[in-house]
Amino acid sequence: MFTSIDQFVSLWEREAADTVKVFEAISPEIFRYAAADYRRSVARLSNHITETLQEMPSEAGLDAGTAYHELDTIDALIHQYKALSDKLLYAVKTGWTDHMLAEQIMMYGQNDWTRASVLQSLILHQCHHRGQLTVLIRLAGGTVPGIYGPSYDEWKMWGQEPHK
Repeated sequence: MFTSIDQFVSLWEREAADTVKVFEAISPEIFRYAAADYRRSVARLSNHITETLQEMPSEAGLDAGTAYHELDTIDALIHQYKALSDKLLYAVKTGWTDHMLAEQIMMYGQNDWTRASVLQSLILHQCHHRGQLTVLIRLAGGTVPGIYGPSYDEWKMWGQEPHK
């Protein structure tokens, strides 16, 4: 759990860069891909990750920008994600202090969230859905970038045997 804003900022910057890396692996064709009619498409899942950068902080009382509108191209989405990520960092840095992180706040009708848990949830939520995106990218025939280590595709590109 975060005990300082700087801890969050440091981790967020790395995680946001990894999310952009995954988004950049999505071609316009893959952006429209859905594994099944009743599941989220790559476009919907990418938009969900991005819209959460505005929605969750706003629910926590931070000014993270205006309401999000779904985007229909991956280039527009990457641009919006970067802008909302910058707004999120600015809102956290200017709206909260280290001492405020332990305070409980109302989130989604529950009063047992701390500000630190909101920040942790933002990162974990993004990581969870980013993992789903890599599966969909692979199913759609795309190349998956490595995040916490090399991907299968990167091992192959380097002429090495991928780990099993």
